[in-house]
Amino acid sequence: MEQQVCSSKKTGSAKRNLDAVENFDKYPDTAGIRVPATATVLGCSVATVWRLARDGKLDAKKISEKITIITAGSIRKRLAGLSA
Repeated sequence: MEQQVCSSKKTGSAKRNLDAVENFDKYPDTAGIRVPATATVLGCSVATVWRLARDGKLDAKKISEKITIITAGSIRKRLAGLSA
């Protein structure tokens, strides 16, 4: 099964970031969301996303040398924990 990746490359990153946020509810739990878009969804900084991933509170997967994704499912779990 091919992994979905929500991209936010430097070219058009603001638009891609916005698309990721607007369509977040449509992504399956296995979809990969890039770190800047994850920060927007969680309402935190990119540094906080990296810290949460390092601490095991977000499921981060390195898909290439320069690209790391966070699974939508782990973002949803984090959001549920914050609202509880």
